[in-house]
Amino acid sequence: MQDVLIFAKGDIVFIRILLVFISLFLNQCRPTGMDANVLHASSGDKYKITYYWIVESDQLKLDADDLQNKIDVVIVDEKDKASTYQIPVKLVRRLMLEGTGFLKLQDGDDVAETLVNIACSRCDYRNAKFKVVDRDKHPYGLGARNNPLVPFRSIAVDKKEIKLGSKVYIKEFEGLQMPGGMQHDGCVVAVDTGGGSRVNT
Repeated sequence: MQDVLIFAKGDIVFIRILLVFISLFLNQCRPTGMDANVLHASSGDKYKITYYWIVESDQLKLDADDLQNKIDVVIVDEKDKASTYQIPVKLVRRLMLEGTGFLKLQDGDDVAETLVNIACSRCDYRNAKFKVVDRDKHPYGLGARNNPLVPFRSIAVDKKEIKLGSKVYIKEFEGLQMPGGMQHDGCVVAVDTGGGSRVNT
């Protein structure tokens, strides 16, 4: 049994990576008019736009009680070796909701800041399983079917309504100022699903 050390993640240079991804996707995903291959969606009666992010333990403001309330969680490393860690329940619940997060995991005398993704589709916090993600290849984690997540381009959807891989044009996003001075063109791609992704009925 291993304990998780709760630390804030260190500084990471997001902007440079972000701009590379944005420039690639701007060239690949532009809706034109009412293109039949692009779903046009707008926040309203049917769709509600929310946000998800990479979880960090310091975001949750874990108190002494939270740090004591831990459960066993299986984490599978990049060599498919499974280890059990004791992780605060509050952190596990948030990781399951967002899908991706940072943990500082202790292995003997070494402590490694680790990016993990949820690795079970039909589990709750009591039997959660996570998989270590290669941060060099996928700095923002992975979505459904191991699709790389891209800031401001990837969305999670209710796949009963929107198929994975679909291009989606969101009117509210068009013209939003992006890091580096670029403007969003409103085009995103459905690459993830989740318990929080539901169409309003």
